[in-house]
Amino acid sequence: MSASPEEYLSWLRYARGYSERTVQAYGRDVKDFLLYLKGEGLDYRRIGRDEMREYIASLLSRGLSHRSLSRHLSALRGLYSYLMREGAVLTSPLAGIRAPKARKTLPDVLSMKERERLLSFRAEKEDPLSLRDEAIVLLLLSTGLRASELLSLDLSSLDFSRRLLRTMGKGRKERIVPFSKDAASSLARYIGKGRPSLAKEGEKALFLNARGTRLGVRGLEDILRRMGERLGLPPGLHPHEFRHTFATYLLEGGIDLRTVQELMGHRSLDSTEIYTHLSRKTLRLEHQKAFPGKKG
Repeated sequence: MSASPEEYLSWLRYARGYSERTVQAYGRDVKDFLLYLKGEGLDYRRIGRDEMREYIASLLSRGLSHRSLSRHLSALRGLYSYLMREGAVLTSPLAGIRAPKARKTLPDVLSMKERERLLSFRAEKEDPLSLRDEAIVLLLLSTGLRASELLSLDLSSLDFSRRLLRTMGKGRKERIVPFSKDAASSLARYIGKGRPSLAKEGEKALFLNARGTRLGVRGLEDILRRMGERLGLPPGLHPHEFRHTFATYLLEGGIDLRTVQELMGHRSLDSTEIYTHLSRKTLRLEHQKAFPGKKG
């Protein structure tokens, strides 16, 4: 087998068994790299770290996301590992080069008015899907569950007497999460009036789709998107916004960081601390509204 970028892609496909989607993505990244080198009058077999750093800088100047950049570098590391093993090059120009760290961005959070609009939402109809949607919204707002955690709930996960639910978080770690009176009331209506007409025999899932089986991520996202449009909320309402909003309002309400960590199911306190920055930002914005200062 000849050692070339083209043969590298064939090797990924047939020898390593990479999916066609991954091979195509790596192929685009390798092609981009080779076009760059051609424009600079360089040969991929005769470049060093300085030339590779310049290529990475060109990617960053295009505004490439951290995820895309990491995939580019993964594709090229694989390419040079393959070329070295085949004896086409002696060293890799990526040796010692690490991808720039991703910037920590503050998650989107619903404003007080948007949150209140969702909290006051009640299903206009008593049909099963409307009752389900109401229960989902109120449960997300009062628990901060991840989408995967919400969708994995079974009927047996709920303890109405103590308003607690049992869920399986990341790393298959079980945790107990309280939910609000409004969420409990809405869940009871859905379970009593809506779910029985949806459920297939023996189905254990709490939230069901129109076919009577467990609701999926795409279905949940569609529900929230339609809900956002109906209530006049910003486009692209996503389950994660409910989670971020839950954590932020807990901190603004004076709940200590360790308790918020437990309620969110974070393994590390570092994951929770980002919400302290977000909470301070929200408080500053509210303060500025109340005390805008002199203009001009």
